[in-house]
Amino acid sequence: MFENFLKSVGLEEKEVNSVDDFFALVDGATFYNGLYRIFASGEIDKWTGIVEEAFPQAKGKIRIFGYDWLGRVFALNVAGGNVVMLEPGTGQIFSVPDDIEDFHEYDVAEDSDDVLAGAFYRSWLEQNDNYELKHDECVGYKVPLFMGGKDNVENLEAGDMEVYWEILSPLMKL
Repeated sequence: MFENFLKSVGLEEKEVNSVDDFFALVDGATFYNGLYRIFASGEIDKWTGIVEEAFPQAKGKIRIFGYDWLGRVFALNVAGGNVVMLEPGTGQIFSVPDDIEDFHEYDVAEDSDDVLAGAFYRSWLEQNDNYELKHDECVGYKVPLFMGGKDNVENLEAGDMEVYWEILSPLMKL
C-alpha cells in the first residue's frame, strides 16, 4: 500500500499494510519542500475543532489528516469514504473522488500541480527567496478569494495557520 507515494518521498524501503500503518509512519511529516504535510496525531483533535467551527456543515462527518501550503485541510468524508478539501481562502469544501490511498498514490504523488497547486507554490517560493514554511505556518490570502481577493502571488503571505483559520472562520459565515 502507498508504494508510489512512499517512493516519491524517499521512503520506498518502508512497508505499509494499512491506512493506520501509513499514518503512523508519516505522523507530523512534511513532504515536497513544504507543499504537503500530515498533521501530527496530537494535533488532530484541535484541528478538527478549528475546521468544524469554520465549516459547521462538516461537523462529525470528517476525519482530518493533512494540509497543504495554502492552509487547505484534507479529510476523509466518513460517509462516502472519499477525500475532501476544506479551503479557508475560498470558504468552500471540495470533494476529491479518491479514497485516502488513491489520493496519496495518484493525486499527491503524481498530480501535485493540480491537487496541491504545486506550480503556484513554486512561483510563491521564487518570489519569497525560497522561504521555508514552519510546521505551523501556511501561505494565506491577504484578501480571501471569497471577499474579492485575487488568486495571485502578490495576494499571498506566510503566517501562522491557526491564526489564518481563526480570522477567516467568522468571515466565511457572513
